[in-house]
Formats: sequence, structure tokens, C-alpha cells
Amino acid sequence: MCDEQEFENADDDISVLFTDDVELLGDRLMDIVIAIGLPEEQTNAVLRLINDAVEDHHQNILDTFEDTVIDNEDEAENE
Repeated sequence: MCDEQEFENADDDISVLFTDDVELLGDRLMDIVIAIGLPEEQTNAVLRLINDAVEDHHQNILDTFEDTVIDNEDEAENE
């Protein structure tokens, strides 16, 4: 468990997945699904689900990151 000071300093270490990272993750997941050897119809369905889930998750990460940046800018202006 960490104390409050350690937690505040941890923000500098947080990395955000951006487009290149998410595309690479999606590509690797697709390679795995294709390698499993499901019938084409099932493979396509799984790939669509993975693609949709990864895109939604990535958008949520970007939205959260953007909100954090805006909040930090607002705090800096108010000081």
C-alpha cells in the first residue's frame, strides 16, 4: 500500500495507450484469432467484436486523458 505522497507522484509514471499502441494490440489479437483456425464466419464475428471493444476502450482512455489535461490546466489557471 502507498501513502498519499507516493500516489501523487505516481501520476508521472502512468502511460497512455495511443493510436499506434492500440492498433498494434488489435493486430496481435487478430493474428491470435486467425491462428486458432475457427471457421471464416466465426473468425470474422470475433474480429469485429475485438475491433469494436478495442476502439471503444481506446476512445474511453483518450477521453479520460483529455479530461485530466483540461482539469490540470484549469487548476493551473486558478492558482
